Amino acid sequence: MTGGAPVERAQTVGRQAIDVARSLLKTALSYSPWVPTRGPHRADEIDAAFLSRVFRERAPGAVAEAAEDVGGHAGTTNRRRIEVTWNASGRDAGLPEMLFVKSTPLSAKNRTMVGALDMAVHEVDFYRTARADLGEIAPTCYFASADPGARFTLVLQNLGDGFEHPPFRGERGVRHARGMMHTLAELHATFWESPRFRNDLRWAKVQTRRSGLAYLAYTQRRARVKILRSQEYELPPAARRLGEILNGRQREIYKLFEQGPLTLLHGDCHVGNSYAHADGRAALLDWQVAFRGPHIRELSYFICSALAPELRREHEEPLVRLYLDALRDRGVEPPNFDQAWERYRFFLLEAWDANVITVLWPGLQKQHHIERTLGYANAAVADHATDEVVARALNRGCI
Repeated sequence: MTGGAPVERAQTVGRQAIDVARSLLKTALSYSPWVPTRGPHRADEIDAAFLSRVFRERAPGAVAEAAEDVGGHAGTTNRRRIEVTWNASGRDAGLPEMLFVKSTPLSAKNRTMVGALDMAVHEVDFYRTARADLGEIAPTCYFASADPGARFTLVLQNLGDGFEHPPFRGERGVRHARGMMHTLAELHATFWESPRFRNDLRWAKVQTRRSGLAYLAYTQRRARVKILRSQEYELPPAARRLGEILNGRQREIYKLFEQGPLTLLHGDCHVGNSYAHADGRAALLDWQVAFRGPHIRELSYFICSALAPELRREHEEPLVRLYLDALRDRGVEPPNFDQAWERYRFFLLEAWDANVITVLWPGLQKQHHIERTLGYANAAVADHATDEVVARALNRGCI
C-alpha cells in the first residue's frame, strides 16, 4: 500500500478549508458598504472625463463632451447604457455613441454571490486575456477593472441596433442554435488544451479548483433539497433521482469534469446569454463564470435552454454532429459521435442544476421563466435518462 490516497484526501480537505476561508472573507467584503478600490466601480462614475481618458489611445484628440445615463436595470450586476457626445475628433474616429456599462451589484445579496464566486474578477480576466482571440463572438470591451468585494466596472460595446436578442422562437431558434454550434466550436478550438492555462489563462480553473466552490456547492445543495421537498414543482422520476445523486456524490461528479480534453468554457451559455449579429452569426455575453472544462458541457447547457422539448428532440443529434464537424474544420480532433453523445447526456445534469438554483434565488429570474426553463431541463434529463448516465459514469470512474 502507498500513502497516496490519504495524502490526496488531506490535500483536498486543506484546499476546501482555504476555499471556505476565502469565501467568508469575500462575503464580508461584499456585504461591506465600502471597500478600497483602484478604479471606478459605479455606473455614475463613468462620466465624460473618464471616457475621454479611456478612449484617448484609440483616438488621439477625442474628447467626450457629455455622457448621459439613458437607462438600464439592476440585477446580478448593475447594467446601464451611456449615451456619449464626442467632439469632432471622436466623431471622425467613429467612436461609439452608446456604451453598455456593467458595474457593482447594488444589493448586498447579489454582491455576495458575485464576490464569493469571483464572477466580476473572472469576467474582467476574460476580457483582458482571452477576448482578443475570439473575433466577433463576444462584445468589444473598452475598459475593465475589478477590486475586492465584487466592486468592478466593465465598459462594453452596446448591442443595440443591428443585433438580435432572445427569445429566438421556432425555426429562428433552430437557426440560432446551429449558429451557436459554430460559435462554441470557435471558442473551444481556440483554447483546446492550450498551454496558456499555465500562464495568462491560469485564472480559468478546473471545476474542483474554481473560486468559491465551497459556497457554490453549499448553495446548490440547498437548492436541490428545497426542490426535492417542494410541492410546487413537479419533478419526473429521473430528475428526482438526479438531484439525489448530486446531493450524495457532488464532488465525485465534479472530478469527472476534469477528464480531458479541456478548453475554455463560457460557463453559463444558456440562450439568454446569447445574441446574434445581423447576418445571423451567434455570439455570447456575460462571461463571468468562464472556467476550464469539458467542451461538450456547453452543448448540453445551451441546447437544453434554447429549444423547447419538441424541437430539441428533433434537432439535438444533428446539432451535436454539426458541432463536431465544426471542431474538425478548425483543426481539432474531437471524440467520435457515440462518445460525444454519452457526454451530452451526462452534462444535462448541469443544465438541470443551473435551473434548480434559480428556485433558491428567485430574484435571478422571473417566475414564469423559472417554470419554463426548469420544465425544459426536466424533460431533457427524463428523455436522456441522465440519472442513469451519471450513475454509470460514477461506477466506472469516467464519462
